Amino acid sequence: MKKLFTLVSVLILVLSSCSSEDNSTPILISKLITTYDDGSSLTIDYSYSSNKLLEETWSSGGIRKYFYENDLIIKIETKTDNVLTKELFYEYDSNNKVSIRKEYYYTASPFAFKTVFNYFSNNTAHYEVYRGDFIEQNELVYQGDYLFNSSGQLISSTSETPSGELINTNLISYDTNNSPFKNIVGFEKLYFNGFSPIGNKIESKEYASNNALMSSAIRQYQYNSDSYPSSCIMEFDTGEITTYEYFYNQ
Repeated sequence: MKKLFTLVSVLILVLSSCSSEDNSTPILISKLITTYDDGSSLTIDYSYSSNKLLEETWSSGGIRKYFYENDLIIKIETKTDNVLTKELFYEYDSNNKVSIRKEYYYTASPFAFKTVFNYFSNNTAHYEVYRGDFIEQNELVYQGDYLFNSSGQLISSTSETPSGELINTNLISYDTNNSPFKNIVGFEKLYFNGFSPIGNKIESKEYASNNALMSSAIRQYQYNSDSYPSSCIMEFDTGEITTYEYFYNQ
């Protein structure tokens, strides 16, 4: 009886240990299927090392690779049919916020952009975008401001000419569920790419300088038992619809 009790106790301990390990594994998006209004679709498969994203493989022939320094994404490389088409480089300030982003485009006539970010204590940031070649980017092409809510989500952005004339304003609202990209290391720093670890975009609107609505989109989600999106229907003000299907590692 004593041996049986010991065996049962060990079995319970092992099962408990396995359960704890399963629970400690972060939920990560493994596949995203996007279906467009014309019926065409795009599938993206994600591969990781732990919870650092290594690579996106696109059904269209594209591959996007991510490079880290500690827990910060410092480079994103995009290839199409194994040909390098774009590189993004990120530099960070002492608070681990992106201070400079450089974009290199490998076209017939290569060009580059540099975006400089400055952050302020009132949940705002100012950015300036410069154009040039791969060596220097000195021509200011536009600038603008970001506004964040208390959760760090980007809720408003403006674009202005080099002289400060307003071009457009974008407004974004979110729900309070988990983002598919929540547990990917470093993604929360790339807010300007539309990533938000807390919540998912439910509505976005773009206004012209005269405050006329230029475009809008509404997103309706279905969620799994862990409050991560399983699907999304995005409807534009034009009536076009794009659907998303999300798959995870567990």
